[in-house]
Amino acid sequence: MTQIIHILLLAMLTMFSANSCANGVHHESANSGKQLSVSVTPSADEEYSVYSGYLRSEELLGNAKLLVIREGTTGCPMYEDGSILIKFGTKESFHQIVKKRFQEVEQATLDDYVENNKTPEKLLSKFDLPIKYVIANNADIAPLFPKGEPDRAWKKFYAKYPNSTGILFFSKVGFNSKKTQAFIYAGRRCGGLCGSGKYILLEKKGSAWSMENEMELWTS
Repeated sequence: MTQIIHILLLAMLTMFSANSCANGVHHESANSGKQLSVSVTPSADEEYSVYSGYLRSEELLGNAKLLVIREGTTGCPMYEDGSILIKFGTKESFHQIVKKRFQEVEQATLDDYVENNKTPEKLLSKFDLPIKYVIANNADIAPLFPKGEPDRAWKKFYAKYPNSTGILFFSKVGFNSKKTQAFIYAGRRCGGLCGSGKYILLEKKGSAWSMENEMELWTS
């Protein structure tokens, strides 16, 4: 009986996280009216190396010719906001949930992730990728997604961004103290019932970042 309740709770969390973590493209976020700041920390340039390393290993494996990257960073409140976890009866914290899946993740890496994602920031065109990409802000995306027209909206999106893979979004990066381990939330929306979001653990080998592990949070 306890196992059945646990499975049902997990299903509820998964469905809720798809809505609360997707950096919704069908409406502007609560921060859309605010001016996003740009990271000026010493780790700022290294962040783009992390993003680029992930994209090279994941998003560029297919036939993508254009990547559309959301300008504002986002985390996944379903797993990171303690008040939401409590609401769904989850006694484990964000750190405990993540460490169950990523046994190799360092405490400092997760602490840095949480601290860096307290407020959204603006991503710049500093990605190192072999194909074309664009940074899209709310002014670019919101007019394409009027409420109540998801199917028509995606047709408008792909008309504006042909040969793209949908809308990609990222959190800020959490690093360990040596800058050899990185943790991010990343996802993609590609249609009304097309998309996913996950936590990703990366390791720096030499001068390059590569994906070591991942935890899928939601899919549609």
